[in-house]
Amino acid sequence: NTIEKNDNNESKLSLKLITEFSENNPQKYEIFSQSNQGQISKLVTSAIDQASINQEDVNLITKVISESNEETNNIIIEEVIKNSIKDKQTLSAKVLGLISEINPNKIDNFNDENKKNIMFKTNEVAFKQDQGLFNDEIDLSSIVASIIINTEFKTSTLMIDSLSNFINDSDSKLSLKVVNNLTKYKNFEDKLEIISKQTVIDQANVKKLIDKAINEIDSESDIEIFKKIVIDSNDFITDMIIDIGNEGDISKEIKVIKILDEII
Repeated sequence: NTIEKNDNNESKLSLKLITEFSENNPQKYEIFSQSNQGQISKLVTSAIDQASINQEDVNLITKVISESNEETNNIIIEEVIKNSIKDKQTLSAKVLGLISEINPNKIDNFNDENKKNIMFKTNEVAFKQDQGLFNDEIDLSSIVASIIINTEFKTSTLMIDSLSNFINDSDSKLSLKVVNNLTKYKNFEDKLEIISKQTVIDQANVKKLIDKAINEIDSESDIEIFKKIVIDSNDFITDMIIDIGNEGDISKEIKVIKILDEII
């Protein structure tokens, strides 16, 4: 068997072999995975250890996730998380972002620890990028927004809960960036409204995201982001913006007045 003989010295060869096997012979791949879990685990571990964060490798990893069973997927995700360090720190974000776009239901099969950790890693690198701690050609806050929008409500709720740990820094504009990227999706307000209705904590997390985003406004272009939200709003976020403006913080009150000026 070609896969069994592969010594994993080349990451793309390992990834391509697993991907081709899983895509071209999904039934045989499933049978092989179930009866040779140790071998699959070894192959996956070696491949991801040597994988890079370029789009080709991320695509290959995601394709394998799409074709793999729950046990294999959790091995893959655990290895992705372990390898999301140093020059590969964005690997978790890029893999989670892509799988949320092409096969979001697979995220339901991640165990609780893997879900929590890969979301933490994703939000962490988005925060680090916002702080200028490293450069990447992809706006990672757009990946955060994509995951919130494209996943089912339980997962998107967990993502916002995880995000809430990274939006407290007074120098950060991560909240505003995420909100701006959320507005690029037609259903973003409906998604946030449903999330906020899950629990009191979830409601607080959604409000915190909007509150922090308003607090981070420092230009007319930022004001325009919220003006567009209000114009297109079905009242859920508009009401939240008004409530934030009425809470007694003078700075936020002024910003809310500017947002609502000539609209309401």
